[in-house]
Amino acid sequence: MAAYAEPVTDADLAFLAMDTGRVPVQFGAVLALDRHLDPARAARLLAERIPRTRRLRQRIATRGPLRRPVRENDESFTVARHLEVRHCPPPGDEAALTAVAMALLLRRLPCDRPLWRVRLVHAPATTAPHAGQLRPRARPAAAVRRRHGPPARPAGSWAARRT
Repeated sequence: MAAYAEPVTDADLAFLAMDTGRVPVQFGAVLALDRHLDPARAARLLAERIPRTRRLRQRIATRGPLRRPVRENDESFTVARHLEVRHCPPPGDEAALTAVAMALLLRRLPCDRPLWRVRLVHAPATTAPHAGQLRPRARPAAAVRRRHGPPARPAGSWAARRT
């Protein structure tokens, strides 16, 4: 049985064509959380909800240099490949969080999986004004700020895959 695949949209194609320089073509957002978000709970919530949206389980695949890329189901999809935990350095204020978010935003999303990410970003417990912040980054991806957790893993590059 052949794998499910659908052509990318014109908008997807435009983003892929523009994403060739040193700065990735992606965007991010911040959502403030009013309570602690445990990484295990975040993973469970994502695992429950992601199956409802097929696009979040699809990756971009190329079929040759002259053929339009397609979205195909990522058979190796796991939430763990899209959830990352980072630390916000002291003093854990808005400027420190913005610096972490910009560093994350400037890292290309890995091209071997669907193009989104959720990041839990921990603030120092003594300086965090609230329990956390969610920083979505896209094509689409996200980052979350909270107080505890392991460091992040490095990401891959879409441009490297195309060459």
